[in-house]
Amino acid sequence: MLKNGEKIGSLAGRIAPDVTRCRAQDRPRGGFGGADDLIEQMNAETLDELHDLCQQIEFGAGPAKNLRALADRYLSYTRENPRLWNAVFEHRLPDDHQRPENYQACVRRLMGLVETAIDPLFESNNNHNRLHEARVLWASFYGISALETAGRLGKQETVEEMIGTLVEIYISSRAPTNPVG
Repeated sequence: MLKNGEKIGSLAGRIAPDVTRCRAQDRPRGGFGGADDLIEQMNAETLDELHDLCQQIEFGAGPAKNLRALADRYLSYTRENPRLWNAVFEHRLPDDHQRPENYQACVRRLMGLVETAIDPLFESNNNHNRLHEARVLWASFYGISALETAGRLGKQETVEEMIGTLVEIYISSRAPTNPVG
């Protein structure tokens, strides 16, 4: 994990000696190929930690409360682990390097939780739109959180108020419309 003030590039040298102690099932297939693989493994573990925290939510309270609960867990995790969370987004792989399957699986599991939160708003055969909207909501949570972390939101309103407004706008946009006339 990143130490206070540590840059992502220095991570590989510090944790390389620990590679031999990693559990076999946690290593990328074919072993670690270098710093990129080590960082991607760390990022996958970060996503798994967030997933485990969010998975504890009871999703029976309705889409608005479900989304607020997810946002609360998301904000809590990112505030407690800012360097780990930023590493997920700051580390850029070379163009010829594919993200490992375990990383992609972690992302899919997180999106699955967002889909579960908004599932009551969709007909059962509308998987594409549900996933699309889950991704937009998650990206919005990230954007608001990133602006807070960077100190760019100002003091006019809290992140929680902004998330609340986002959820209200989203839920009201999904409500059936009443035709005029």
